[in-house]
Amino acid sequence: HHRERNRRPIRFLAFGLIAILVFGALTSRLAWLQLVNGAAFSERAAANRTTVQAIPSPRGLVYDRDGTLLVANVPTFTVKVRPGDLPLSRRDDVVTRLGALLGKDPAEINTTIDLNPGSRFDAVRVAQDVPEAIARIIAESTDTLPGVSVVVETRREYPLGPLMAHILGYTGPVDPGRLPELRAQGYLIDDIIGRGGVEQTFETELRGTYGRQLVERDATGRQTQVLATIQEPIPGASLTLTLDVDAQRNAEKALLWGMEEAGLKRGVVIAMNPQTGEVLALVSLPTYDNTLFARGISNADFQALLTDPDKPLTNHAVQAHYPPGSTYKLVTGAGAVAEGKITAWTRIRTAPVLMLGETRFWEGN
Repeated sequence: HHRERNRRPIRFLAFGLIAILVFGALTSRLAWLQLVNGAAFSERAAANRTTVQAIPSPRGLVYDRDGTLLVANVPTFTVKVRPGDLPLSRRDDVVTRLGALLGKDPAEINTTIDLNPGSRFDAVRVAQDVPEAIARIIAESTDTLPGVSVVVETRREYPLGPLMAHILGYTGPVDPGRLPELRAQGYLIDDIIGRGGVEQTFETELRGTYGRQLVERDATGRQTQVLATIQEPIPGASLTLTLDVDAQRNAEKALLWGMEEAGLKRGVVIAMNPQTGEVLALVSLPTYDNTLFARGISNADFQALLTDPDKPLTNHAVQAHYPPGSTYKLVTGAGAVAEGKITAWTRIRTAPVLMLGETRFWEGN
């Protein structure tokens, strides 16, 4: 009993020393976190709560030589899905209901969501140009359509449709395969980019410069409010083309008549000013409606254009190869006159065929 009583103070002393060491270590660690790295951890917490978000810039407009509007921007309701907010157990029901409201195949909506190259918290555009009545129903159905939102965006409008389609081209979503390359240029996952024609050739000028804003997010990554605008967006430049809409209409009318008389399904007409080289009209038939692409073309309509044997998506004026025929006589004749081989009054006999080696070049080819 005496030995047991003698050991108790030693045990209490040992326990006290251990407690002092433990609490001392915790206090030192807490002081190190607060005093030494407090600012760094505070910045990390703020970064998790706030983020810098891009502000899209208005895309530039396009006019003809007389100021007729060829390409405009119009507001539209867009439906997006955030996969991270859509419970997997309810996905089939939500997609089915959404497809019924939008008049789209649920399988197409699922494919669009699954092909999203971003994270599960990035909103995926599944429908554009949604009627206002349908957009309101979707916006008010947050309980039955979790993860689905309606936003107002701008899309391209082509007032003349097929008449100028090959010249103007169209806009469409960024190709996921090119996204790593385009990210360095400031493109976003759900961005719109020019495809074909003027929209693609002058993409940099029409796109403008995106702005930046500081936004606050909740724990799920959803935006709650805009805290500050860091940089205002710079609108894209508008373009004025050398084309004349009236000349374009007349050229198309003449080409349609000529194709009907000749029994052809493809044809091209180009009208230029020989003094300046300006293109006044450029018609390629058959054509397509580029507004379908701007509104979000269906897979069925796109496949119909791709499989059409007359290739309406091809601008035959600049993307097809044709033998020069007699038009090249202007080049050879001018060259011969410039070299002094012939004069303006020299007569040359031309045969219906020209032999170069074993190859025959027939007149008109």
